[in-house]
Amino acid sequence: MKNQIIAVMMALLAWACDGGPATPSSNVPSGSTTPIDHPVPTPVLTAISPNVGSASGGTPVTLTASGLSAGITVMFDGVAVPARFDGRYTDRVYLDTPPHAPGTVDIVATNRGGQPGRLAAAYTYAAPASFDFNGTWSGFPHDGSDLLVEFTIQNNTLVRVSCDTTVVTFADPVPVANGAFSFDREGSSMSGKIVSASQAVGAIAVAPCDAPLWIAERVR
Repeated sequence: MKNQIIAVMMALLAWACDGGPATPSSNVPSGSTTPIDHPVPTPVLTAISPNVGSASGGTPVTLTASGLSAGITVMFDGVAVPARFDGRYTDRVYLDTPPHAPGTVDIVATNRGGQPGRLAAAYTYAAPASFDFNGTWSGFPHDGSDLLVEFTIQNNTLVRVSCDTTVVTFADPVPVANGAFSFDREGSSMSGKIVSASQAVGAIAVAPCDAPLWIAERVR
């Protein structure tokens, strides 16, 4: 009997030293040792805008969807591109299209560890020469400044560029080939390309603008 009492006491002592009975974790059901998995949402893609852009890539687009989360992967016909979030919106991401041969492609978005969502035949790549380059384009450097950048294309040549109050005109207009142009004259330089029917992007160093990226839209 004495030996049995001693054995029970030793067992109780060991139990106390281990902290007593285990307390079930808040995410583990009673009687189970498997944590509850929180399902990763599948993105439901609704639209991409614009839905037509240059085959040379670089077109800024907005993809709207529900179920987006940090770390999402977005692919254009299997080619992944970085997705940028704006803290003001939870239903969209911002992308720059990769280059692709002319044609229509699917857009696929996948949250980390989740299932892919698809927007079939959602984006069309067009040959750069298919866009009308002529007109006046207006925008801003992508550095947060409010300096107005404008340029005018006539007869598929660049004839005028301005930043704020600085204006550069060309006695010999700069050719626009496949939507792309560039100049470097007398301390001023600019490069750009037309990436959709209404958008252009590029870099500029025309005082007071000095930005590695500007984005403009056709205004007339």
